[in-house]
Amino acid sequence: PPPPSSVVWWARRCVYETGFWDAPLERIEILIEEFQDIAEAFALADELLGRPLEPAVEAEVYYLKAKGLYYQDDLEPALFLLRRALQTHPDVAAYLAFEGQILLDLGRLDGARTSLDRALALEPDLPDAHNNLGNALKDLGKPGEALTQHRRAIFLDPQNDLFWAGLASSLETLSFASIDDNLYQDLLHLVERPTVRPSYVVRPIINALRHHPDFSRIVELTGSGQPEDGFNYGNVAEHLSAIP
Repeated sequence: PPPPSSVVWWARRCVYETGFWDAPLERIEILIEEFQDIAEAFALADELLGRPLEPAVEAEVYYLKAKGLYYQDDLEPALFLLRRALQTHPDVAAYLAFEGQILLDLGRLDGARTSLDRALALEPDLPDAHNNLGNALKDLGKPGEALTQHRRAIFLDPQNDLFWAGLASSLETLSFASIDDNLYQDLLHLVERPTVRPSYVVRPIINALRHHPDFSRIVELTGSGQPEDGFNYGNVAEHLSAIP
């Protein structure tokens, strides 16, 4: 029968006609990440696992299969396969970061924190790991530490709206005693993000910005400093987002 797709055909040809493993591994990843064709990706992965493989290649195949299962919400099987990769390669940051992500989704917060800490100790500039660690720390009742992690994720990938949402969630229970200019700018940018509703974050942002000299000017501009007017958070948010 004809091959299911040119991608799969090329991948299988690489398996049988070359001694190089990068190409079929790339094809598996493309099938999972870009085509969401989990069945074909697993068929190719199982073909690889049926052959003698270097330990690093075998670990990578288990990692990719774990990602496919994760995208299908099969979290426990995904964790099982990922840990097979970690058995032979326990110091691969990507594997540890993914383990942390799965454990976070399973609600195993302490384990998630441990895995993510280990991943970031190996590779400090993994934005998704910082974001996931922030989510774990928030759920562990450590919003201040969570804020730090979300800000680091944003620093590494400032256009990722998921990271800005994480920053917004970490603000919910925070009370600030001071604020520096970098945090000030982050908070103003947060209000500008199209996926963040200002009404959800204005209260904690105002709690932070009350320590900044510009806050009194914002209040004056909105007129919300007048007792008879009450406190118009919507107006404050509008003026916050207009500050250059």
